[in-house]
Amino acid sequence: MMILKMAIILPALSSLLSPAFAEGISAGNFGGIGLLDMRNARFAPDGDLSVGVHYDEKTTRLFTTWQATPWLETTLSYADEHSPDKGLDRSLDVKIRLFEEADFRPALAIGFQDMLGAGKYSAEYIVASKRYHDFDFTLGFGWGILSSRGGFGNIFKVLDDNFDNRDTGSDDGAIPFGSYFAGKDMSIFAGMQYQTPIDGLSLKMEYSSLDTDNVPQLSHLKDSSSFNFGLNYSPVPWVDLAVGYDYGDRVTFRLVLKGNLHRLRIADWSKGRNPVPIHVRSTGSDTPLPGIAAEETLDNDITFERLRGLGFRVQAISVEADGYVFDLVRNEKSVTDNMTALGAVLLAYPEATLRFQDQDNGTQNLHARRKDEIGRAAIVLFEKSDVFLREKASRNLSNAAENRNLAEATLLKLKENDLEPLSVRVGELRAEVHKQAGPYAELPKNAGRVARVLTTTMPDQVEVFDVVSTDRGLELSRLSLFRKEFEKAASYQGSPEEIYATADINEFDSGMTEDEGVIARTSTGPFEWDILPEIASHFGGTGSDRFKADLYAVLFARYNFFEGLDVTAEVRQKIVGNLQDISPRPDDNVPAVRSDIGRYADTDTPTLKRVQVNYIENPAPEIYTRLSAGLLESMYGGLGAEVLFKPRDTHWALGGELNWVKQRDYDQLFEFRDYDTVTGHMSLYLENSRFNLSTVLSAGRYLAGDWGATLDVSRRFDNGIRIGLFATVTDMSTEDFGSGSFDKGIYMKVPFGLFWYKPSRHDLDLEFRALGRDGGQRFDHGAGLYDILSVGEKHRLEQDWRHILD
Repeated sequence: MMILKMAIILPALSSLLSPAFAEGISAGNFGGIGLLDMRNARFAPDGDLSVGVHYDEKTTRLFTTWQATPWLETTLSYADEHSPDKGLDRSLDVKIRLFEEADFRPALAIGFQDMLGAGKYSAEYIVASKRYHDFDFTLGFGWGILSSRGGFGNIFKVLDDNFDNRDTGSDDGAIPFGSYFAGKDMSIFAGMQYQTPIDGLSLKMEYSSLDTDNVPQLSHLKDSSSFNFGLNYSPVPWVDLAVGYDYGDRVTFRLVLKGNLHRLRIADWSKGRNPVPIHVRSTGSDTPLPGIAAEETLDNDITFERLRGLGFRVQAISVEADGYVFDLVRNEKSVTDNMTALGAVLLAYPEATLRFQDQDNGTQNLHARRKDEIGRAAIVLFEKSDVFLREKASRNLSNAAENRNLAEATLLKLKENDLEPLSVRVGELRAEVHKQAGPYAELPKNAGRVARVLTTTMPDQVEVFDVVSTDRGLELSRLSLFRKEFEKAASYQGSPEEIYATADINEFDSGMTEDEGVIARTSTGPFEWDILPEIASHFGGTGSDRFKADLYAVLFARYNFFEGLDVTAEVRQKIVGNLQDISPRPDDNVPAVRSDIGRYADTDTPTLKRVQVNYIENPAPEIYTRLSAGLLESMYGGLGAEVLFKPRDTHWALGGELNWVKQRDYDQLFEFRDYDTVTGHMSLYLENSRFNLSTVLSAGRYLAGDWGATLDVSRRFDNGIRIGLFATVTDMSTEDFGSGSFDKGIYMKVPFGLFWYKPSRHDLDLEFRALGRDGGQRFDHGAGLYDILSVGEKHRLEQDWRHILD
């Protein structure tokens, strides 16, 4: 049944992934880039994801390999040895690049095989690979099961006598820190891969340091030879087909489907509405200025009017590396100083150079940016000038009624384009829109769509668009965008990069004041709903408790009464599945906090997964709080509180949560069982913006009353896909915890916006873990404060900025 499910899942997944292929790079029998049973020092391109199956008459192995960073490869595999008493062996493998190949130096890598499992395939290795024309040679040293053939003394014993002892009998799944690179022996393995003249076809040969006759837990696998041979063929870049002859005893087959997460693109049917065309203001002149095209001439631009009022004539405009350059000639009667003229220009241009033509003193240059000290001083001078004060007094926008009509019309047009506006404020030189974070997952894309609408509704003198994105009462981001940059992009003379260069990002003290301009607001609180699929899966490890899964349809709805207060509900209907077959654990020493999940899954009627009221607040700078009450998840209801300290645009945050929860009845409606507990954690959040890696370290009390810590490491790709792994260790005894002695798993979050019938900010969660444990189980309150706020961080906005013109 599991093979059949994988046969359905793998082609579906591969169809979503754009091709990614590195010639001569292919998976081995254990998954991960390698030869056959032996690994090499090669790595797939960054972001590659492959899923595959290896089959022979003794073993079927399913695996998925993820190139987490350019230097880190991770592989999760499940080996079924076709015997009820052998169970399903779960293994996590990691390979780390030490050196890339150079002219006279091989590539070098270090690896850990089955590093978190029961140890059946446990091994470590150091391996080198060197390419010579179409041949790729590999030589390595192996420990653990990779030292079971031709072993010799372990070199690491010179560092510590403890390296002489390796624990090979443990089956509790504890992390075997003391066994890495340990054991009496180490062995050599070697191999070669030849890239044939036939495109996509390679031949593999290896000398294996694995001798199953000397590994008691693998003695049922016959071993008649130390050599393995294989043939790998890639008919298309996203498929590998392989056949091998291993250990002189068995024929093997392997199928691998692969793609690259960086290249996965949104499906056409998920793109939503076509964007509103950008309206370009009329220039009102057909005579170009020297150095600038006629279509870029802005003789009626407010900047030109200001300069004329100050007593300057624009002789020419040019564009150089450090922004626009204005050649100005002063009128004879003008007494305005040059700094005031600079301030007039900087109100409309983020960076500029003014060249003043003076008969007595020749050419004088004055350069500044709007944000630097000179620029700010120049703007202050101009705003005190008679020209600016007359302009301010004479604007038509001083008519509050007209201004309000304009704001309300803009609000309506934003709603018509599904851009979820909350308010529109129209000022003298800028317009400000507060909106919900949707409908698109990328905040810059939402802001770009808003700016397009504003170009069609705002008067010509409005030069800056402030787009403020909020979610559940919290301000996520503030983007100040210049109208001119969008107009340039409309005529194919601009780009996202140029819009970014002039934009102000998360300058939360900028923008209009509360008493400036006129504002129009939505009459009702934001309401959102959707019907989404949900998958819950279980990867067991015994003969009768193997892969199980449920597929659900979830009706999601959220209504915001006012800023910060919302009610969220999720109604779930099971469509198909067999999670009800997970048997409860008969253990009186530990509360059944998750082990009776099969009883919760044993229903064919709709259930209330979640009905909760949330109040989220930003009571002080960089401090955020959340209070929740209700049916907080499918198995628990109660009360919860969370606080987060998060300095803006930093790479760390510190948070804590405390919950009192009571176990819900199996029908998941409004009844409760007897068990209740207090659970909570302190969490440290760290971000690595270079690789988009997120690390969360949490410590506290879990649902069963055990104390411990959880480490979660994940990576987000440019298309929003996130892949991560977690491990939880608590003070619960190995006997009470059960097989594994700690909880661990791998997960993937795939944005619905990539493939759903409409734009969406929700994710499809896929987990590869064993369910039904009681130790190390956390309460699931949904999205936390850090998850809500992190989407507006500057590095995330930069990552998604390419979508601003989509």
